[in-house]
Amino acid sequence: MIQTIDKKIVIVLVFLIALFAVGIIYLMYAASSKIGSVSVQTEQSTTQLQTVHPTIPQDMIPTSDTTIVLTNTGFEPKAITIKTRTQVIFTYDGSETASVQSHDYARLNLGPFHSGTSLTIIFDKPGTYTYYDSFHPTRTGIIIVQ
Repeated sequence: MIQTIDKKIVIVLVFLIALFAVGIIYLMYAASSKIGSVSVQTEQSTTQLQTVHPTIPQDMIPTSDTTIVLTNTGFEPKAITIKTRTQVIFTYDGSETASVQSHDYARLNLGPFHSGTSLTIIFDKPGTYTYYDSFHPTRTGIIIVQ
């Protein structure tokens, strides 16, 4: 009887120690993975809190943006000419499920989206990119990137 109680106590203690260790590891990870930076400023002092954040390649930071609206009748505008590093925002204003797909440019395969939502892509290389709505293949458009 005493050996059974001792085994149960040992099992409970091992479980509690493992739980404590997992908690410590979680707290260490959570403290080291914050994103962004905060600056607190008062009249007497300024405290800068810096945290780790992912590095965004310079060529992927948009320099401008433009919007293409997909309606029940197609893309508006149907054709645009933009500069590299332009962010294109596809917005859907129709009533049925729609998509943005491309045979020439895999990154332009944005998939399906619903009314009131937007999908975004940044064009980083010059070229001519055609796209269409795979649910309604007659709805097409073209983006020329210079």
